[in-house]
Amino acid sequence: KYELRQICKTLFYAKRIAARMRNAAQKAALRREIAALEKESIALKRLLARLAERYALRHEEKKKS
Repeated sequence: KYELRQICKTLFYAKRIAARMRNAAQKAALRREIAALEKESIALKRLLARLAERYALRHEEKKKS
């Protein structure tokens, strides 16, 4: 969860910086980094959702017992 928060914060700042950049080569490189971070954040969100689902199922099973 902490790692996801850090990635989202980094993405936010990277997008703001990219919007202000004038050097096309640097801007393109930063956009590639942003794309990689977005993929990572999506993967982490999916992982968190799966873990939350597993936890909910276990919690339900314990209540039934």
